[in-house]
Amino acid sequence: PNLDLQGSVGYAHSELRDLPGPDNRLEGQLPWRAKLGVGYGLADVPVKLTLDANWLPGDWFRNNLTQRTYQSSRFTLNANANWKVNATQRLVFSIDNLLAKDSNSINEYDGANQTLRRYSNDDAYTRLSVRLEMSL
Repeated sequence: PNLDLQGSVGYAHSELRDLPGPDNRLEGQLPWRAKLGVGYGLADVPVKLTLDANWLPGDWFRNNLTQRTYQSSRFTLNANANWKVNATQRLVFSIDNLLAKDSNSINEYDGANQTLRRYSNDDAYTRLSVRLEMSL
C-alpha cells in the first residue's frame, strides 16, 4: 500500500538567567511535544488522505519576576483529502481540530504578600475548509 507514517517527539530546555526559577523558560517553549501523522494514497484515483495528531503538555512558564502563566495541554487531530485534478490543479478538503477541546490558562500575579489568579477559557472549534490550488 501507498502508506506514509511519520512521527516525532521533541524536547526543549531553556532557562532565563534574569528570572529566578522555577518555570523560568521562554514563553511558549514547552518541555516536550509529540506528533504522529499517517498518509494513504489511493491506488485507483489520484487522491491522498492524511491524518495527523499533535500533543502539547500543559505547563507553567514565568513571564517576569511577579507573573507566571499556566497553559493547559492541547491535543489536535486534523484530516485532509488531497485530490490531484490535473498537472496544475489540486483540490484539498481539510478538517482541522476534529476533537475540538477548549484550552484553559491561569495567569498568576505575585505582589504585596498576596497572589492574584485569573482563570480563562479559550474556545476551540472544528474548522472545515475546501481549497483549489493552481500552479501557473
